[in-house]
Amino acid sequence: MNGKFRGVVVAAIDLDHFEQFYAYMEQDFQRPIGLYLNDGTLIASLPHRESGIGKPAPELQGVQFTTTDFNVRDFGRTARDGTKQVFTLGYVTDFPLLVSVTNNNAETLASWRETAITVVLGALLVCIFIGIAAALLAIELRREGMLSSALQEADDRYRLTIDSVMDAIISTDQGLNIVMFNRAAELMFGAPAAQIIGKPLATLLPVQRREAHDEHIKTFMASAVPSRTMAMQMEICGLRADGSEFPIESAISQTVINGKPQLTAVLRDITDRRRKEAALNELNSELRRLSISLQSVREEERTRISRELHDDLGQQLTGLKLELTWFSGRLKDGRDAEPGTLDSMREMLDGAISSVRRISSELRPRILDDLDLGEAISWQVAEITRRSNIRVECDLPAAVLVTDDAMATALFRIVQEALTNVARHAEADRLEVSLVREGDGVVLRVRDSGKGFVHDHGGSGIGLVSMRERAAALGGRFTIISAPGCGTTIEIHVPLDVPAMLEDEA
Repeated sequence: MNGKFRGVVVAAIDLDHFEQFYAYMEQDFQRPIGLYLNDGTLIASLPHRESGIGKPAPELQGVQFTTTDFNVRDFGRTARDGTKQVFTLGYVTDFPLLVSVTNNNAETLASWRETAITVVLGALLVCIFIGIAAALLAIELRREGMLSSALQEADDRYRLTIDSVMDAIISTDQGLNIVMFNRAAELMFGAPAAQIIGKPLATLLPVQRREAHDEHIKTFMASAVPSRTMAMQMEICGLRADGSEFPIESAISQTVINGKPQLTAVLRDITDRRRKEAALNELNSELRRLSISLQSVREEERTRISRELHDDLGQQLTGLKLELTWFSGRLKDGRDAEPGTLDSMREMLDGAISSVRRISSELRPRILDDLDLGEAISWQVAEITRRSNIRVECDLPAAVLVTDDAMATALFRIVQEALTNVARHAEADRLEVSLVREGDGVVLRVRDSGKGFVHDHGGSGIGLVSMRERAAALGGRFTIISAPGCGTTIEIHVPLDVPAMLEDEA
């Protein structure tokens, strides 16, 4: 230090211990290892080379040691037995020492070959196992796919079948929460299934009826009967999404799924049926009233005819009989009859004949048998004009199209009844009667300028009921248009092919 010699440091290495230390290394085959000074002198080796210790190592001949800029160098060489070797040489860090390892290619490859065979066999076994597992998995996946497809097909078939049913089908769990709501139920209640499923069944019922319905459902679930129709004596009503109520008919059944009860109800909207029942009941009531009225009219007609026959025709015939008796007595006595007597008798006979014709025409005008419908209606219009101050206008271009006797009679009677009602009740001064062609039929209109009335189908008189029934018998449509102060219009739409239609219905 500071240019002065202070001493020498000597380091000693126990070569035997060093070589023994190398022996502890685990190698797949023995590789020669050597330790050298940086000038190439061998100081330790494995296996131990006693004769070479302290001498330049022959394997380092030709190797330059003038620099230490390399860490490890590889040298290829051929051993005395002709095998290829790799001689690896490197410096020991922080020491003026070299270390070498000689690797025999054949032995190394042999070791790798053994390891590779083991690895390849293991990999082959793994691949075989993976292949078998993959095949089994593919079979299972195919089977699962087939089962899934079958399940999806069954689900689609079930869903499509349920949705194709015309009646509404609703299912609930044991808590009466809706779990199924088919397409018909959506249309019936006016709400989509996504909005209804999961909600209580009571949301589909009017508030005032929910308690009674809940009691009925509890009684049903507690019974041992698996399926039955709900009691019809209950007022079963549904509640649409718009808040409107409607009557329904329900059949309910109870099943057990996964140990839990499920209720399924088949619902049918009976609004149209009840409306038809009400209309049928009203029609039956009208028919009963019509029957009673016809009986009354028949008796009144018989009374009128009897009275006219007795008071009018009977008196004329009685007077004629008395004149004939008187005339016959004078002839028997040989006396001449007065000239005016025969004239009086002729007048009485003409009056009797006129009465008979009038009564016969009222029962059935001969003009219907001798002439067409247009002339018959014109004659009836002339009669109503003669008896009242009503001014009547006729327009009957389609009368020639009515060739069926039954149809002509029915239309004539409708006109006759309409004119009679106008004369009795309308207080009209003007009347229009028309029969025109429209489409495949004819339309008869009778329009007056009278006081009109509030038309009530339930309170129609016998005259209107009679006209409606006559129109219905022809397969036609009867319409009344009237309002107070606006007059009344009666329209009858009748198809021209009534006989063909009646044959088809038969």
